[in-house]
Amino acid sequence: MLCLVVLFQIGSTPLDLLAKGAGHDAWISVLVGMACGLLLLLLVFLPLHRLQPDGTLVDMLLRHFGKAIGGLVAAAYVVFFAYRALRNVRDFGELLNMNLYSETPLAVTMLVLTATAAFTVYKGIEVLGRMVEVLVPWTIVGYLFLFALIIGTGLLDFNRLLPLLEEGWKPVWSAVPGVISLPFSEMVLFLMFWNHAGRSYSAIVKWSTLGFVVNGLFITITNSVILAGLGPMAETAELPFLQLTNRIMIGGLFERMDPVISLLLFTGVFVKITAYYLGAVCALSRLFNKKERLFLLPVGLAIYAGSFLFHSYMEEVRVGAGINAMLHFPIFQIVIPVVLLAWIGIKLSLRRLGSRPSGPERQMGGSQ
Repeated sequence: MLCLVVLFQIGSTPLDLLAKGAGHDAWISVLVGMACGLLLLLLVFLPLHRLQPDGTLVDMLLRHFGKAIGGLVAAAYVVFFAYRALRNVRDFGELLNMNLYSETPLAVTMLVLTATAAFTVYKGIEVLGRMVEVLVPWTIVGYLFLFALIIGTGLLDFNRLLPLLEEGWKPVWSAVPGVISLPFSEMVLFLMFWNHAGRSYSAIVKWSTLGFVVNGLFITITNSVILAGLGPMAETAELPFLQLTNRIMIGGLFERMDPVISLLLFTGVFVKITAYYLGAVCALSRLFNKKERLFLLPVGLAIYAGSFLFHSYMEEVRVGAGINAMLHFPIFQIVIPVVLLAWIGIKLSLRRLGSRPSGPERQMGGSQ
């Protein structure tokens, strides 16, 4: 659980500078966004799981909203999970073609990525869990290696992060919603997986929270390194972390870290694609009460075909980081879970009131 949470949330976020609108205070926006995301995890997502530990988000929707409304919302989540997967497929395919495989057709790159994810989904959640246990140590070593080289090259100047809050809190707060949306409220997907993690609710809370905090601090550190290394250039760079590592030059031996970056990027993005792919398949399985493998191919084809919806990488980034992150994603990541939890709480309260005996009945029961 810890490893899956860490790699899922990392994805490609270390390569980019989150909360660019906050300038050199972007790392503060990330910390605030992490705190808000943590509250969402502890007060909404995990309590929802506790109310139905053997079920998924789709089961809760069907049970508490009914087959009509609940089924419609569940179907919308299928589309949401598949859409999040296809956006990551397009992201990674474009980044590989721009930086490593310029002669390889984009369609081939995305097909290989989707097919590899499909094989992992076919094997199931347990295999995905075992895989991330192997990948996490190597990911940690890879990023520590890059950080050591960046420090060794003398690229960092933390004075570039000063003065703190130069323009006040307004830019920091304005950038927080986007950070909550991507990546911190993406933990809603785990409402599809926690029912496989055993019956110990305290263990699920412990390891999910620890993974969330570790990842949030890691992203904060990465943002700080990018700002300290590039300064104002970080706000306009397309892939600031990649641009920073390309400046590494130590004795003619360590330079051009593109292969290392690509491996780390592939690890994080692949886990995110696979998790969302699996979430869409699981949601369809629960919605129609059929085996998961029946939906493996249709969902995979939809993800692959949908990755061609965007005309260019810049359009995909504009729609994803702008329109989707601010308008559409919060509906599925925040609004619906909060409404569902509130509705369940209201139903439980009404049920307790209905089962509570009236005044005369209490007196009779007491005299007896």
